[in-house]
Amino acid sequence: MKKIISILVLLTPLLFVDAQFYTKRDFLQNSIKNINLQEVIISDKSWVKYPAYNNRKGWKKLFSEDYGKIIQEGEKYLNYQWNLIKATDFLEYERSGSRVIMEEPLFENKKALYHLTLAELAEGKGRFIDQLINGVFFHCEMSTWVLSAHVHSLSKRHRPLPDIKNQEIDLNSSDTGAMLSWIYFFFKDEFDKVDTIIAKRLKDEIKYRILDLYVKEGKNWWWTGEHLDENNKYSVVNNWTPWVNFNILQCFLLLEDDKNRLLDVVERTMKSVDKFINSNASDGACNEGPTYWRIAGGMMYEYLHLLLECTNGKINIFDEKLIKDMGEYIVYASIGDGWVVNFADSPARIFPEISLIYRYGTSVKSDLMLNYAFSEYKKNTDNFIPSYEEGIRYSFIHTFESFKQKKSLDNIDNYKEIEKCKWYDKTQFGFLSNDAGFYLGFKAGYNEESHNHNDVGTFVLYKNNKPIFVDVGVGEYTRQTFDNSVRYKIWTMRSDYHNLPIINGVVQRNGYKYKAENVSFSEKRKEFSADISKSYPKEAQVESWVRSYTLKKDKLYIKDKYSLKTKNSCNQIIFMTPGIVKKEKDGYVSVTYLGEKILLHYNSKSFDIDVETKDLTYSKRLSKVWGNSMYRIKLTAKHPELNGEYKFVVE
Repeated sequence: MKKIISILVLLTPLLFVDAQFYTKRDFLQNSIKNINLQEVIISDKSWVKYPAYNNRKGWKKLFSEDYGKIIQEGEKYLNYQWNLIKATDFLEYERSGSRVIMEEPLFENKKALYHLTLAELAEGKGRFIDQLINGVFFHCEMSTWVLSAHVHSLSKRHRPLPDIKNQEIDLNSSDTGAMLSWIYFFFKDEFDKVDTIIAKRLKDEIKYRILDLYVKEGKNWWWTGEHLDENNKYSVVNNWTPWVNFNILQCFLLLEDDKNRLLDVVERTMKSVDKFINSNASDGACNEGPTYWRIAGGMMYEYLHLLLECTNGKINIFDEKLIKDMGEYIVYASIGDGWVVNFADSPARIFPEISLIYRYGTSVKSDLMLNYAFSEYKKNTDNFIPSYEEGIRYSFIHTFESFKQKKSLDNIDNYKEIEKCKWYDKTQFGFLSNDAGFYLGFKAGYNEESHNHNDVGTFVLYKNNKPIFVDVGVGEYTRQTFDNSVRYKIWTMRSDYHNLPIINGVVQRNGYKYKAENVSFSEKRKEFSADISKSYPKEAQVESWVRSYTLKKDKLYIKDKYSLKTKNSCNQIIFMTPGIVKKEKDGYVSVTYLGEKILLHYNSKSFDIDVETKDLTYSKRLSKVWGNSMYRIKLTAKHPELNGEYKFVVE
C-alpha cells in the first residue's frame, strides 16, 4: 500500500479522499446479485445501435443538418502531416517539467483521427480512408500511448522515456485504445480491401497495449481501486477510475473474442467503478471541481450508460439518489455564460457540455439538469454537439449519442431558469444566487482535497454572470504542479492569492489536518460561516478566525471575527479580481469588469489598501480566461489587536 501511494504522489497531488467519505455502497455489484451476468452481457456487438459504415441513410439521418459540416471538418485533415512525438519531447517532462511539449502534438494527431473518422462515416466514399490508414499506422508505430508525465509516474523506472516492452495504461492510452477500437469496428472491411495487414496490425496493437495488458497487470494499478476498502485511512481513486474503466470496457466489448474473458473484465470494471462511487461524498459534490466533473461524474455516467446498453438494460443504477446528486452538482457549480465556481484545479470558464448534462439528466430523471440543458441549448444551439478542441476526451459514443438526442431539444420550448441555492454538507461547498444577479460560491473543507488549493473559507462572487472576486484557477500542468514539495510555491495554489486572510503574516498550509471547523449554513438567511483557524499552522498564533458570508438582496456582507494568541504581524485581507480597481471615496474601492461595476466598502481607519498587478501573459491557460492581468487587493490592518472583527460590504 505504501508503494502505491508514493507512486501516486508523483502522478497527481492530493488524490486522497478522507475515509469518512468511503461508504461501501457497491451499487453495481448489488445490482447483479440476482442476475446471471453471462446471460445478460451482449457479446456479439449487437448492442451497438449506430449505423454500419455502408449505411448511408443511417449516417445522414444521425448527423442530420450537421452532415455537411462534419465532412468539411474532415477535409481540413486530408493533407494533414502527422506530428512526430520526439524522444526529447518525452524527456522535457524530466528536464523542465513541461508536459505540453509532448501533449500538444499528440492531441492534435488524435483530433485529426477523430474528424477523419466522422467525415468518412458521413460521406462513405473512401475519400478519407488513406489518411485514416496513415493515422492508424502512425499510432501503431508509437512506442507508447501513455503521456510523458504518466510514463514517469507509472513505470518502474520513473523516467519519462517509454519502454516498448513494459506498457502501462493511463488516461490517454485507454482513450486512444477506445478510439482505435471504434475505427477497427467501423472500417475493418474497408482496410482489408487495401491490405489485410492494416486491421490485423491495429487489433494486435490494441490487444498488446490494452486488452492483454489489463488482464495481466490490471490489479497492480492504483486507479482500479482493487486495494481499497472502507478500513483504509485514505482512499486512492479519482477521475481516472471511471474514465479509464469506460475506455477499457469499450475496447473489450468491441474487440474481445473470448466471452469468458469479456465477462471477467466487465465484472472487474464494475467493482472498480463501485470503488469510485463508494469514495464519493454522500452529498454528491465533485471535490475535484467542475472541470474534473466531466471526467469524474461525467465519465461515470458514460460508463453506466455503456453498461446499460451492453446488458440490454439489465444493469441499471440510475435510480440511485447519489448518482442523481453527482450529476446535479455541475448545474449548481455553473454560474452562466460558461463561468463556473472553480475550486481546485479548474479554470473559471469551461462551458459545460450541454449534451452530456441533457443525457445524464434524462437517465436520472433530473428536472434540474434538463431545465439547465434546455435553457443553455436555446441560448446557443451550436454548443450542443461536442467539438473536442482540446484534451483527450475523444469519445465517439458521446458524440453519436449527442447527435441522437439533439432533435429532442429542438422540439422543447417549456423550460425555466432556476434560482440556485445549494449546500453540500459533506464536501462543504455552497452556492447561492438571488434576483439581483449575484452568484456566490464558497467553501470550507480541508486542504488535502483532490487537485487541492490551499483555500479553506474562500469565496467567489459574480454579478450578472460577470466575475468580480474570483479563484484564479491553475496554469499549465507541469511536473512541478504535481510535486507537493513545490506545488504550494506556485502562487495560484496559495491561500494568499485567494479571497482569504493572511493571519499574523502567515498563510494556510496543505494537509488533511488544515481544515475548517464549526461550519454552519442557513438557506433561509443565505448565510455561511466557518472557523478557518485550523487551516493555518501554529506560526499564525490564531485561536479562532470565523469567516462568514451573508447574501442579501443587493449586497454581500463579509465578516471576520478573530482571536489571536500573540500579535506577530499585521493581518491582511485579500481579494482577487480580474476587474479594473479604482479607489473611490474614503473607504470604498470599485471593481469594473466587462461593464459590470461593484463597490467594496471597508473601514479606512482600520486598513491601508494596496493593489498589486499579476501578469498572466506567461500562461495561455490563465490568460485565455482572464486576459493579461489579474489584480490583488490587499487590505492591511493598521492596528493589530488580539481580538477583533473586520466587516466588508460588496454592493
